[in-house]
Amino acid sequence: MAVAALVLGIVAIVFSFIPCASIIGLPCAILGIIFGVLGINQANKTGEGKGMAIGGLVCSIVAILIWVVAYFWIMTLFRTGVDAIEALEGFQ
Repeated sequence: MAVAALVLGIVAIVFSFIPCASIIGLPCAILGIIFGVLGINQANKTGEGKGMAIGGLVCSIVAILIWVVAYFWIMTLFRTGVDAIEALEGFQ
């Protein structure tokens, strides 16, 4: 579980920076969080792999934060573009 969480978290971070592939990054991050929590619970029982589970959990949370910031940034740019087009239409 811990290895899966870490791999999914890293993949999610990478895909969060790619505009068209960010759709893949969000589900990877959500799965990374799930596997990270399960990995921490499993590590508490066995005593092994807790560091990788925490790393996967942190990477997944960071990927979601990157995704949210990028989403709102893109929506702001889109709205600014729409406002500029509407302002240009008023000059005609």
